Amino acid sequence: MATIDWALVCNAAFFDQQQRLCMIGIAQEFPVPQLPIVVRQVMMVARLRDVRLADEMVVTVAVITPSGLVNAPIAANSMIVELAGEFVIVTMRDVPLAEEGAYSFQLGLRGEPPVTVSIPVLAARETAGADVH
Repeated sequence: MATIDWALVCNAAFFDQQQRLCMIGIAQEFPVPQLPIVVRQVMMVARLRDVRLADEMVVTVAVITPSGLVNAPIAANSMIVELAGEFVIVTMRDVPLAEEGAYSFQLGLRGEPPVTVSIPVLAARETAGADVH
């Protein structure tokens, strides 16, 4: 039975011409100019262990806001889940970020606890300039 080995959140993920997984902009935090804001694209990538071709995999995806709202809300037609060999690639479009704090991106397989990647969202603060004499 397949299990999730690791997962991360990034700006873009794709396979190159040599079928190598490429990930761009691996997220550790989301600094945004203001809140609320809609992020055009967020991707979640997970590597699977013990994948067998005969296994039927059901993938679950959730985004939980700092205040506990599930799916943040992301419309069903704004999420694409792809299984590519030993990887799951989830593309989420138009992800609303309404508040500061840690957003939990969860990815799970049926029968397994989900893997959570927490990404803090930080609104830019205006800084006062130094006085010039």
